[in-house]
Amino acid sequence: MEKKSRFLVWLIFGLLLSILPITASIFYLIGLDTTGMSWGQAFYKVISKGELLLVCFSILGANVADLLNSECSNSLAQKTLIGFSLFLCFAMIFLFPVISTNQTFDKDISFNVSWIFLVLSTVMCSISLLTERK
Repeated sequence: MEKKSRFLVWLIFGLLLSILPITASIFYLIGLDTTGMSWGQAFYKVISKGELLLVCFSILGANVADLLNSECSNSLAQKTLIGFSLFLCFAMIFLFPVISTNQTFDKDISFNVSWIFLVLSTVMCSISLLTERK
């Protein structure tokens, strides 16, 4: 499969389908709300609970599996991409319980951390998908 089609398949089935449960949570929260919560407030409330880290974790896990399944032309690039992906996964393993179970954890920090990890995961997966394969 060529790079562009692999990227489109990942974008549709990897990223967009992974984010659908979060989108459903936002709609559900808006539907339950009786105080007139805005879409932005609902988005912030859902994302600040750390669920986006789980999405990023699954995306990176699939990225590692893809890198292990098909060999890159440059083995150093493959090992580096696997290493960074696993590093991000381990960071999320330690961050998610702190964010999701600690009621006193700052919601602004958890919201920003979730977004940072989404960006890092997306960049890592994009680079992996665009790396030459044998």
